[in-house]
Amino acid sequence: MIPLLTFALQVLPVFGLALGATVLGNMLLAVYVTKPWQLPLLLVGALLFVGLLTFRKTRNWNLVLLLALSLVAGVLTGVAFTDEGRAWGAVLSMTCALLILALLLGTSLRGRIARGLRALYLLTWFYLAGWLLILIWDPALWLRILWVVAGAILFTSLAVIWFSEWEAKEAPVATLAVPEGCELYILGLNIAIALRALLALLPIG
Repeated sequence: MIPLLTFALQVLPVFGLALGATVLGNMLLAVYVTKPWQLPLLLVGALLFVGLLTFRKTRNWNLVLLLALSLVAGVLTGVAFTDEGRAWGAVLSMTCALLILALLLGTSLRGRIARGLRALYLLTWFYLAGWLLILIWDPALWLRILWVVAGAILFTSLAVIWFSEWEAKEAPVATLAVPEGCELYILGLNIAIALRALLALLPIG
C-alpha cells in the first residue's frame, strides 16, 4: 500500500514539469506557428500521445515523451484559442478545483468503485472521435456546448477513479512517479481543454 501523501509528493513534481512545458508552448511558442504548420503539428501531437501511451512505463523515454507532448499541446491550445490569457487563468483554477474534488471523492472511495465505471475509459475514445464529427459536421451551438460539458464530466469522473486506486498500488513509488504523472497530466489536460472550449462557446461578454 502506498501512502497518499508520499505518492502525491512523487507524482505532482512530474505533473508540474508537464504543466510548465504546456504553459511555455501556449504563451511563448504558439505565436510563431503559422497556418501551414498547424496540421503537421497536430499529427506530431497525435504520434507523441500514442508514443506516451505505449512507453508510459519505459524509464527516461516516458518523461521525454511527456514533456514533448506537453510542449506541443501548449502550442496547439495557444493556436486554437487565440484570445487573451485571462481565460486560461480561469480554466486553470477550475481544472485544479475539479481535480481536488476528484481527489476528495476518489480517496474516500479507495478502490471501491464498481468495475462497470471503468468502462468510462472506453468512452474516452468515443468522446475524442466525436470531436472529428463536430469539426466536419459543425452542429448547432447547443450540441457543441453539451459535448464539451460531457467531456469535462467524463474526464473528471475518470480522475475520481484514478485517485480511488492510488493507495491500492503495490509497485515502488519511484517507479510509478512518471507513469502516474503522465496519467494525471492527460486527465488534467482534457479537463482544461473541455473547459476552455466551453468558455469559448458561451456568450460571455
